[in-house]
This record gives sequence, structure tokens and C-alpha cells, in this order.
Amino acid sequence: MANSEKNYKAAIFDLDGTLLFTIEDIRDSVNHTMEAHGFPLRTTEQVMHDVGNAARRLMILSLPEGEETPHFDDILHEYEQWYENHCQIKTRPYDGILRPEPYPPVLYRSRRYVNRCTGRCCEFCRCGGAGVRPARRGSSR
Repeated sequence: MANSEKNYKAAIFDLDGTLLFTIEDIRDSVNHTMEAHGFPLRTTEQVMHDVGNAARRLMILSLPEGEETPHFDDILHEYEQWYENHCQIKTRPYDGILRPEPYPPVLYRSRRYVNRCTGRCCEFCRCGGAGVRPARRGSSR
């Protein structure tokens, strides 16, 4: 057994922005929410700059008055609901990510846990209540 196989008991793969190109669905969801409330739309570059610290922080940075925006929590909830229902429209794996075996074969041979982790709130890649969960070979979740 190679050293790398002995030292690791689990592998967790981040999805959003790392393995999956998600920014367009995130941008479109932000802009849907912004437009619904009469706020200026955001460019892809602006959303890319502000994304990465969960939906609440994204909306704080997106709204002109941030968290002080009247009805902020309702607006945030609306964004989260819209994104949950529209997170698979443009999202796709980055080029070269998909393979016949989704994980290196060594992970299966060594009976290691294989997990995917994401900050997104949709069923497309929900990982369970704790954020990660063991995935079985051939599992789509």
C-alpha cells in the first residue's frame, strides 16, 4: 500500500466553484432577487468577487444597504428559495472533471469514505444535515 493510501481515511470533494461551475446560476438567482426588489443587477464579476462565504454574506454584499436593507431576512430567504429551485440550469462540471469513475480507484480499493461537500442548498448535491455524508460507489448523492 502506498504512503498516500495509508495516511488518509476519508476524501471530501468541494463542489461549488471548485469542481462545478456554479457562478451563472448564483448570479442569475441574485439578479432575480435584486430585480424583484428594484435593486441594480449585478455582473458576473461582482458576484464572483462576493461569493464564497455563504448566501447571507453574498446578499449583504449585493444589496446597496447590505444587512440594513429593510426586510433583509425576507429578501435573503427569497434568494435562497429561488436558488434552490434554479441551481441546475447552467451549473455544470468544469471541463475535464467527469470521468467514468467519479473518484480515483484507490479510494474504493482502500474502502475509504468518499464525500462531497457543498454550501449550496439544493437537492442537486445536498450532502445531508451535517454537511457531509458517506457516499456509496455509484451513488449520485
